[in-house]
This record gives sequence, C-alpha cells and structure tokens, in this order.
Amino acid sequence: MLLDRLQFFLGSSLKVKQLSPRAAETVWQLQSQDHTYHQTFQAKVPTLAEIAAEMTLLPEGARQAKKFYLGFYQDGNLVAVMDLVLNYPQVNQVWLGLLMVAKKQQGHGWGQKLMLALFSTLKREGYQVLQLANAQSLDQAQAFFRKIGFTKGAEFVAPTKLGHEIMVDLLIKEL
Repeated sequence: MLLDRLQFFLGSSLKVKQLSPRAAETVWQLQSQDHTYHQTFQAKVPTLAEIAAEMTLLPEGARQAKKFYLGFYQDGNLVAVMDLVLNYPQVNQVWLGLLMVAKKQQGHGWGQKLMLALFSTLKREGYQVLQLANAQSLDQAQAFFRKIGFTKGAEFVAPTKLGHEIMVDLLIKEL
C-alpha cells in the first residue's frame, strides 16, 4: 500500500520501486557520485558489499517488514534512493535513514518532490512524525531539510568510520 500511495503522489514523472540487495550495483553507481556525503562518514565511497548490507540494515528494535529501501526511476534510470523504517523509533513515526538524489539531478527540485510526496503518503498512512539524523557539516542538506519544514530536535555526537566524531542534528517533521 505504501508504494502504491507514494507512486500516486509522485505522478507519472518517476517510478518508485522497493529495492533489494540485488540492486546494489545500481545504487552504488548513484552513491559513488556523492563524495561530500561519504567523506563526512568514511574515507571512501562504500563498496558494493557495504551498500548491499546497508540496504537491509536495521536500527536496534526495528522489524525487517517495516524497512523500505526505495529507488526512484526516470526513463529507466535510477535518480534517487530513500531508506525508510516505519514505526521507528516509535509507533506512528518513521525514520528516514537516507535520501540521496543523483548528483546530476540535484538542484532541479527532485528531492523536494520526493519529500512532499513522502509527507502526503505517510500522513495518509496514519504516521505522525518523520525523523532523520543529519551531520551539521552537511550545509546543503541542512538547508534543504529546513526548507521543507524539518525542525531541529536533539543535537548529539556520532562516531564515523574514520575514527572521529561528528556533530549530528536530529531533524523532525510533524506530518
């Protein structure tokens, strides 16, 4: 139901699909274009195996049936990915683990279109809150999420694969 409703709100410009680790190579091709994001958390773009693992990775206490790793396609080409966990961290809340738009598609409104469709979908599905964690150093992402209505919740320190810690904001959107 979630995918059908999301597709409805997206219209015909994009096709949404639930992705499995079998799509890891296509996801890797998209993610390998965004060096800024990956350099914040690790020294290199993740490997194919790391991306395949990320596609099924769950936060503690979450259920696999509530995990949605989505791909958004335009004319058969993957233009964005989104990682969602429903009913996490609490019932009627959703965790957005990742939103990444292909580098050449950034700045053309795709991220905003995806998020507005997601807001409408989640609200219709009965969810009340969408949350995410965003590194404070990712200025472009911080500005984007604030522009579409997220507010800052808690601020915390998170470890990276580089062996240092970064400041992260919990961003919250009431639906």
